[in-house]
Amino acid sequence: MARTGRPEMTFMMPSFAPWAPEWHGHNLDALADSIRGGSINQVEVPYRLVIKSYERVGLGAKPMADSFINLVNELAAEGCPVEIHIEGQRV
Repeated sequence: MARTGRPEMTFMMPSFAPWAPEWHGHNLDALADSIRGGSINQVEVPYRLVIKSYERVGLGAKPMADSFINLVNELAAEGCPVEIHIEGQRV
């Protein structure tokens, strides 16, 4: 599944995925491969991810948050045992 045009995560990788090794790619394709394939660290699926206070996500960060939410939903639709729950208004 191609995800071209997705934003880079370089600026937020340490806080977004602090478990990722230094060599890990800094984009959503790399993150999807890690979630789907596993064996990157000790955290493996199944995941239940929760984004709290979505309405407080800054305008500059919303495209990345939305891309991440869409990515997790796509992985779940493919049969990967992940889910994401959004708390707060998502417009």
